[in-house]
Amino acid sequence: MLTSNMHYIIPFICAPNLFYFIICRNTTIISFQLSTFFCIILRLCSMITTGYWLKINIIDIYGFLPATNIGWIGIPCIIYGQALNIGVYMTLGLVGVYYGKEFGVVKNEIYYTGFPFSVISQPQYSGSILTIIGCTIIWGIKPDYTINYDLLTLSTTAICSYIFSIKVENKYAVPKNLKIS
Repeated sequence: MLTSNMHYIIPFICAPNLFYFIICRNTTIISFQLSTFFCIILRLCSMITTGYWLKINIIDIYGFLPATNIGWIGIPCIIYGQALNIGVYMTLGLVGVYYGKEFGVVKNEIYYTGFPFSVISQPQYSGSILTIIGCTIIWGIKPDYTINYDLLTLSTTAICSYIFSIKVENKYAVPKNLKIS
């Protein structure tokens, strides 16, 4: 059974990606600087609310380390996912990560060369999805080897939200004459 307090977190998880959809559809609605500011605020609110929920519902009860031997499998997922995310920030910088392509601040050639773009398509989203999967593996299996369905629901919501953003970016933000490698 899902807990009632979990339902408050789902809008915070989806809000940044819905905002991205609006920005991709019409970049004249808001300035680049303001869109970046709102995106960072939305992501920060999403991380704080989800992190707080994770702390009071999982970590305070089962501890920070994986509760089962299976949980240790999640750590490499988190490490690789964060390596992809850090690689994106190092390649594009803050300006490039937050709507730089949509507003023409970053040139498209940068998106398709070097690590992590040479390793995987959509590395920032893929890294975030891997991190979510890793966290779900670590904390989603209780010590009695039952599944924490609240965490599974939140993780699935977040992954679907990222997949939605991938589809939006491929449709609206990636130029048709460039092939994603």
